[in-house]
Amino acid sequence: VQVLKSGHQNPQFMSDAFSVAHGPMDTTNEINSLQQGGDAEFRVAQAILLQLVANFLGANAVTPGRYHLDEHRFIFVVSCGLHFLAIPIYLGETIEVSEPREYLIFPKPNTDRYRSTITVTSVNSGAAGSEFLCEGAHIIISCVHPHIDMAAGSASPAFAAQLLQWFIAAPSAEDVQRYLAAAQQKRPVIFLRRNLGLTHPELPFHESSNVVFLSSPDDVHQVLELADQIPCGLSRHFLDFQTGMVPFTFPPAIDDWDQRMQNNVMQTGLPFLDQEEAASYFFEKLEEVELDLSELEENVIQEVSVVDEDDLIANAKRLARDALLCLQRHHVAVCWVSEIVNEIVELAAYEGRIKQEQEEISKRWDVQPAKKNRHAAKRERKKQDQQALPMEAKVQSEPPSATQRLRGILNDFTNKVFKYQHYRKAFHALQSTGLLAHIGSEMVHGSHHVLHGNGMNSVTMVRPHGSSSEHPRHQFKRSLMSIASAQAQASASCRLGE
Repeated sequence: VQVLKSGHQNPQFMSDAFSVAHGPMDTTNEINSLQQGGDAEFRVAQAILLQLVANFLGANAVTPGRYHLDEHRFIFVVSCGLHFLAIPIYLGETIEVSEPREYLIFPKPNTDRYRSTITVTSVNSGAAGSEFLCEGAHIIISCVHPHIDMAAGSASPAFAAQLLQWFIAAPSAEDVQRYLAAAQQKRPVIFLRRNLGLTHPELPFHESSNVVFLSSPDDVHQVLELADQIPCGLSRHFLDFQTGMVPFTFPPAIDDWDQRMQNNVMQTGLPFLDQEEAASYFFEKLEEVELDLSELEENVIQEVSVVDEDDLIANAKRLARDALLCLQRHHVAVCWVSEIVNEIVELAAYEGRIKQEQEEISKRWDVQPAKKNRHAAKRERKKQDQQALPMEAKVQSEPPSATQRLRGILNDFTNKVFKYQHYRKAFHALQSTGLLAHIGSEMVHGSHHVLHGNGMNSVTMVRPHGSSSEHPRHQFKRSLMSIASAQAQASASCRLGE
């Protein structure tokens, strides 16, 4: 930490520091399996990670966000009550559809309500290479084959209980018997863990201790049927332990545009209703990065790729390119008019300057020029030299080019569209399989925290405490089921109109 505070920027040293901090928080680390981690180790890990982020920002203050160390490593900083929680994410070399990662956290949450670790799940598109963290409330699905796990030891209730403790902190006798029965019949079982994501202001990525254990063949078949429809990371043909993730809410909207894009994707499949709305979005983004379209090379926007395996994402890319072309044409027209006006203004200003210079020359014959103090002239030169230093520093750290800034805007937009399309597919699959109606009826009894603004008035989609008591003031106004139903009705109306 002391070396990092000194401004050390060596990539290898920063990578080593990341690894040192990752160890005490990773639940699969050998040190944690022996010592069960500790508060001191966790604080050291947080100090290293937050100092790495401070180095990235070039400031002492740290803000929430995602900070890339290299292609595979980044630090995810989130608010955790009055403090920040820094989570080290290592994506690895392989591309996974979804992969949950568990981290130790201190102080330990209330184990009657939450699991003792937090879980962060990443989703990757595979061929497209777009990756995101699931920040909304979601369900982590674990598919286990008890007969394979039991083969490693004795087929005793004690060994079955030991295996169950990976998922359920205190398995009951009934849970053990169900697990043993599935092992004897060589059937898979399902565990559902409910994760808050970033929908709770003080408990990011915490999981409910009330884990759902499904052993009925019909229930398992229903979950695997869902896996056939959306890329959640599960496959009924994979006969070993596997995990997947199904989102139940969109991520908390960062701004009004996020909220509008989530609504549009859910209703129409596209992030914007029309080209005008898309142009308004990109106009704001261009202003944020101070990008003038006149700085771009010719045909840069025209050459933006709009090809994608997913037709909806390809249409979204095409809409973005057309909106940028519209903004560019508008910019060219404005610049053309501005040049004409500037020429007129400059001509008038030139004539004014000529007249002013003539008046000043005539006054010089009347006023004797004052002698300049030698020390004053020296101080003025020193002041000019000091003002020139920051300019030289700016030249050394060249900002990204206009083309790079444009690509950054487009990449951020494409990643958002991919993320929201993934959620949309999941929600419609939940509706078609009937799982959404079941979850919706449960959520009326024990909702917890508002997730969205006025545009999507769905509140908690998971019961973090397993409570069955009803809280009318927390009941949600518009569930994902109603959104999906509205989409189905809209599609039916369109077909009737056609």
